[in-house]
Amino acid sequence: MDNRDRPFPELPGWRFTLTETSFGVYRAEGFHEDGRSVSRMGHDVPLLMKETAEDARNLPKRRGSLSHTEI
Repeated sequence: MDNRDRPFPELPGWRFTLTETSFGVYRAEGFHEDGRSVSRMGHDVPLLMKETAEDARNLPKRRGSLSHTEI
């Protein structure tokens, strides 16, 4: 999938990639410009892309200043 493609215009700021990791198995990944990301693996490409986009849609927005502890 060309990174310039915007298969989900209703998800501004997101870009999606699709990679065949082994024969017939794909990894769909979504990356938001603010650093958030989602990914799924499977064999049904249309369903995989739909579910990855849904994950992106349901991912909470990133807050401006996140505090976290590194392990």
